[in-house]
Amino acid sequence: MGKTVPVWSMKTLDYGLLLSHEPSEIDKLVNACIDEGYFYLDLRGIDGRRMLSDHQDTLKLMKRFFDKPLEVKNEFGLISSHLGYEPVGSRTGVAAGTKDGYEMLKVSRDEIQRDSPKIPAIAKESGELQILENAIGSCNTITKVLLSALSDGLHLSGGGRFENQHKNERPSTTTLSMMHYLPSELSGPNNIGHQKHTDISTLTLLFSEQWGLQVRPPGECGALEMGFVAPKPGCAFVHVGDSSALPVA
Repeated sequence: MGKTVPVWSMKTLDYGLLLSHEPSEIDKLVNACIDEGYFYLDLRGIDGRRMLSDHQDTLKLMKRFFDKPLEVKNEFGLISSHLGYEPVGSRTGVAAGTKDGYEMLKVSRDEIQRDSPKIPAIAKESGELQILENAIGSCNTITKVLLSALSDGLHLSGGGRFENQHKNERPSTTTLSMMHYLPSELSGPNNIGHQKHTDISTLTLLFSEQWGLQVRPPGECGALEMGFVAPKPGCAFVHVGDSSALPVA
């Protein structure tokens, strides 16, 4: 019998209340970021539904893109850590001696704003660029709202506010990463999942309608084991990255 993996619970925050700078919701945000480092963000209100729509459009684009032959998807290869296509098996897998089991298309926020972005031609056809722009723009708006609310909750001001350290006009490594995990019969027995890691970013906004994401809750020397994050309809999963200058719990 296989090992039973726990499903970890986590806080759910309301995007609309954070957009309105509701003090009690900001307190919840600060506590979630400092104590756990992750939370669900409920986007089902009128202010978040645009992101949910953009997410669905992006999923359809991903289906069209990843169904194409490798040579079409890999037109430019991996240009940088923030831009390009990675075939299955480009990174270390979950188990020793294995490679990853996913392919990925990365589009950076800076690149999508260029006159002729280096994106595979298949991702530029019939409105595809607009879908990518919409998704990146919506994610930027949501994360800026979170940064602003965090700044309020931590009583930051002026140049010390998080959103003022992430200005739109400055060069950015912000990236839309689209990951496609292949069935094992297609990826092969030595291509398994995604290695455990932390995020180097300030915030990660993650959307997944399927099981697979795992986290390790905070605890002394990793006392708690890795466990699943249940997909939650209408919600994004937010992870606080290594670049966040937050107080330590």
